[in-house]
Amino acid sequence: LDVAIDEYTRYVCYMIELMIARMKPPETMFSMIFDLTGFSVTMVAYKNRRLMIRKLIYIAQTQYPERLKRCFLVNAPYGFETAWSLIRPLLDEKTASKIIFAKNEDMLEEIDADTLSVSYGGNHDEYRVPMKQLEEELKEPM
Repeated sequence: LDVAIDEYTRYVCYMIELMIARMKPPETMFSMIFDLTGFSVTMVAYKNRRLMIRKLIYIAQTQYPERLKRCFLVNAPYGFETAWSLIRPLLDEKTASKIIFAKNEDMLEEIDADTLSVSYGGNHDEYRVPMKQLEEELKEPM
């Protein structure tokens, strides 16, 4: 399971690096959507899952401190507030203030409808999942 946690952490870093590489000046910040469909509060009870969350928070706060514009948590299941109460203290206040529980219409206030995918209320077709080396992926159209 530690290998899976490391893989997931690397994949999130890969996605962040890909977003940064595709930014067009003057843009320097990005927004993220974490879809919590399928998440359950019991997931946070396991030590290895808490470790993964801590790793992701550490990376976000130390490697990309000024890049995060907003993090939207969508489709939060009933009871997620309990899990959030365990996660939030791990964040510095500046980072925590950028994280919001959102509905599709909330995201459309900050994300252009032509960029936001259809499944979240926007106009953009679903984005394909990047799976190539970063340099190769940058050659592909979005």
